[in-house]
Formats: sequence, structure tokens, C-alpha cells
Amino acid sequence: MRVAGTSVPTNDIWIAASAMQHGLRVVTADRHFANIPQILSELLPAE
Repeated sequence: MRVAGTSVPTNDIWIAASAMQHGLRVVTADRHFANIPQILSELLPAE
């Protein structure tokens, strides 16, 4: 991701790694997870 110029906060990378390890979907309002193609993510609508 760094080579591609995509920045994701470190804490989001830890969450993504945990989701990948356990085969879980990340449900969030944080758009950073859409930049991580190795995980399943669902973006909640912003209020």
C-alpha cells in the first residue's frame, strides 16, 4: 500500500490484520478500510 501511495492509519492496519486473521468483515464508518483490498469491509452511512 505504501508503494501505491495509499496511506492508512496504523490502528486501522491492526484492525484489518485481525479481521484478516479471523476471516471477519469490518463494519465501519471509516473510509480507510475501503483502501485495503485484502479484507471485507462494509461502510456505514455517515450521519
